Amino acid sequence: MLKGDMRISRKAVWIMKNKARFFIICAIVLCIGLAIGIVGFLTGGIKGIDKFADEHEWFEGSPGNMQVEHHKALDFNSIEANGLVDIVIIGGDNSNYYDWENIGKAANTIKNDNPQEGSVFICYGEKVETPQLKLENGVLKIDASENSEGKISVNLTSGSWVPTVVIFTGNRTLDNIALSSDYSDLDIYGAVYNNAVISTNSGDIDIEAVKSGGLKLVGDAADVDISGEFAGTTDINVASGEVSFHSIFAKEKYKIDMKANAGDLEIDSEGLEIETWPAEYRTSGSPYVLKIRTDSGDIEANFGNYFD
Repeated sequence: MLKGDMRISRKAVWIMKNKARFFIICAIVLCIGLAIGIVGFLTGGIKGIDKFADEHEWFEGSPGNMQVEHHKALDFNSIEANGLVDIVIIGGDNSNYYDWENIGKAANTIKNDNPQEGSVFICYGEKVETPQLKLENGVLKIDASENSEGKISVNLTSGSWVPTVVIFTGNRTLDNIALSSDYSDLDIYGAVYNNAVISTNSGDIDIEAVKSGGLKLVGDAADVDISGEFAGTTDINVASGEVSFHSIFAKEKYKIDMKANAGDLEIDSEGLEIETWPAEYRTSGSPYVLKIRTDSGDIEANFGNYFD
């Protein structure tokens, strides 16, 4: 068999497997939707579902009205977070450029409250377990590990059971960012940090216009979109999802090791596209290191002043 035929065969097998997985997921979602409809009908709509939730600890209805807590002028140089919580970190004077739609209803409240360097906002539904905030030895610690733990959520409103913490770092350089999330999103915009370690089970990760001294990112099911100045070692490993990486540094400044086991690899700034499976690309450069791995998903990498 020819090499090209082998590649097509492997792709065909992978597509069939993923189609089967897709239909299984659709069937599960359909069954859950049907169950929700039955529960809603039997309990009398949203009010009935909320009453049912009040009587059963394992069940959740609507998250309730949005609450916003503002903690002002906190003195921290590192951030740690874990559990079911969306994290937004905004550095410098970039609040006017951030896409506030990502935050939803709480956005206007935050903007009108005049956030300053060190401001931290906690946004949550009134029925949601509030993330715990603690400042310890210069480390801002956010604990949302108890939120929605082991519960079935049925939300027919525009609110969210996932709380959001918005952090304004101003012009300070963070020593360390350590984020471990369950099923939540992460945005870092315009921040400067020496090192970041991020892990997520499922969620979108957007890191934009940052100055990074080092980044290690691990995701099970995550789409990753990052751009900025990436010094030190950048190590990204995603089981399922797309990875888009853009450094303003030239490609020659990186020792590169990229591999997509079941996906394509593109370097648009070089006019390069690799469609063989696995798609691999390696170069020798210095002084920085870039390593990207995906099991199922494409990789797009760009360097220098290239913008697509």
